[in-house]
Amino acid sequence: MKKVYKYLEEFKNEPHYLASVNAFLSGIKEENISEDKLLVLITPNHIIEFDVEWTDDLGKKHTEKGWRVQHSNKLGVYKGGIRFSNTVTLDILKALAFEQTLKNSLTGLPLGGAKGGSTFDPTHKSENEIKRFIKAFMEKLSPILGSNVDVPAGDLGVGQKEVTLMQKEYERVLNTKDITFTSKLINYGGSYLRSEATGYGLCYMVNEALKSRFGTTIKDKTLIVSGSGNVGLHAAFKARELGAKVIGVSDISGTIYDDQGIDLTFIKALKANRESFANYLVKHKHAKYSPYPKALWEIKADIVLPCATQDEINTEDIAKIVSNKPLLIAEGSNLGLTLKAVEYLVKKEILFIPGKAANSGGVAVSYFEMLQNKEGVSWSESEVDTRLKDVMKNVFRRINEYALKHNYPYDLKRAADIVALLTLLK
Repeated sequence: MKKVYKYLEEFKNEPHYLASVNAFLSGIKEENISEDKLLVLITPNHIIEFDVEWTDDLGKKHTEKGWRVQHSNKLGVYKGGIRFSNTVTLDILKALAFEQTLKNSLTGLPLGGAKGGSTFDPTHKSENEIKRFIKAFMEKLSPILGSNVDVPAGDLGVGQKEVTLMQKEYERVLNTKDITFTSKLINYGGSYLRSEATGYGLCYMVNEALKSRFGTTIKDKTLIVSGSGNVGLHAAFKARELGAKVIGVSDISGTIYDDQGIDLTFIKALKANRESFANYLVKHKHAKYSPYPKALWEIKADIVLPCATQDEINTEDIAKIVSNKPLLIAEGSNLGLTLKAVEYLVKKEILFIPGKAANSGGVAVSYFEMLQNKEGVSWSESEVDTRLKDVMKNVFRRINEYALKHNYPYDLKRAADIVALLTLLK
């Protein structure tokens, strides 16, 4: 792959993009794929970069960077979220757009891959400030979107309310009734379970993996979840509904261990009030609190669900996790494990489901929302849930069968990369 690696030298200052591509290349290195085809696959089709000028409540003007990385439309329209955070960089968006392309191909749905965002940080911003920023942001972004071209969704810092505002601004800017956003509010063409989809889908895939590989289910299993945001909390609630006991959760304020089972409703309230997890002990004095988020990885559990952020589990963390002999680890976050951490798991023969497969529930329900908008209908919650389960089962079946057939039963990351590659090269 000399030609490919020579090309990648141009991006030595983009560590996230390089890490994502190199992790992919390491998994498919034994496949006989032409370098020219690989170059097309790893290179974004378009990168749109722009400045966004907005005014705060005091009348002060600010300028933020904005991007949309349209990676691939080989299988269908560009599809991927938009995030608002001061941590957003083009490097991160390129990595996520590439991962989104692979993820979308695994679902078997006709979707390409993209990612977008801005350095705008909505934290501590007023509702009017967020509205003004979105208006300015959409003035720049709208011309490249369209239901048959590029269909964004929400992501970090961009919830259903913000997505609905974006859709309205898109209609205003282009004077159109075209619906090109998913993750909207229900009363504006959104779908049931869109917010819950990634977390729910993660649990459905874990359940399928347990059935297929261990002849059991998630019922009565112990479980720990990192990140108590949209994905982590919904995964925890669904796991509990399916009969698991969630004994550990974490966020930036620390880790809670409760061997009686985490009070998820109380955790949700703490998050809503932006309180520290330390306050969990006010109501549950028997529980244990650590101010360190990584203390979660020391808790012995059957199932480990990293749902916080990229690279949250490194080789030191994974060694602690493996010492507790979990049945499986599944990524709710994108690129939650470093490549070396994944390699360590494979070596130790611990089942690992990569995020590009495990957290694909969100994009699946986004696609369902696209279909409902196109047909002018609204499916019931139970219908969306049934279809979501089917997609997650199918994704796991595809990668599991490939891994078993090619004699690397514990390297589902490799299997996912190759199945995605072969789908994109058809």
